[in-house]
Amino acid sequence: MNNEIAQEVSRIEKIVSTVTGRNLKSNVRDHKNVMARSIFYKVAYNYLCKIGMEKGAKCYVAKFMGKNHATALHAMNNFKYDILGSPLNKKMYTKCVEVFESVGDVYSSVDERDLTIDELKNKIIELQLRLKDAKPYRKEVEVLVDLVNQIPSQHIETAEFRILTMLKVFKIAPKNQETKVIGSYETVTGS
Repeated sequence: MNNEIAQEVSRIEKIVSTVTGRNLKSNVRDHKNVMARSIFYKVAYNYLCKIGMEKGAKCYVAKFMGKNHATALHAMNNFKYDILGSPLNKKMYTKCVEVFESVGDVYSSVDERDLTIDELKNKIIELQLRLKDAKPYRKEVEVLVDLVNQIPSQHIETAEFRILTMLKVFKIAPKNQETKVIGSYETVTGS
């Protein structure tokens, strides 16, 4: 991420911390800290969107705070109720925006490469979260996958041949394939 953008987001953190009287990076989860972080997420997100960085903005502000992007997403989804629904929280939010805008933006454009990098990071995070939820239907499959992952890439073809030969010897047919062992060194696979 551009250094200028990181400086602006850091400035937003300091403003919100000063206005709310809270240490935003503290792991304390009391109501006042959570509300202060929600204000930060919203102000920082709005700033990033304003400069053209909509993609990756939620992930960036969450990562800046040392949180998962789902935390920032949850805070912003509940912003209307949590912040705008409370006169005190709304006043603090308005003050943070006012102070931030009065000083002015130091940086107003984004390098296109940063957007691409952030978009790819978001996709990686999404895939990691989906992979975390996907569990093999059997423990044995997990063990086999771990074994296959240990095979060096230069030996993959040899390993595939040996596995197919063993499947034939044990009379186990792979799904949607018919394997025919012609000799100990040749295998014919039909679709």
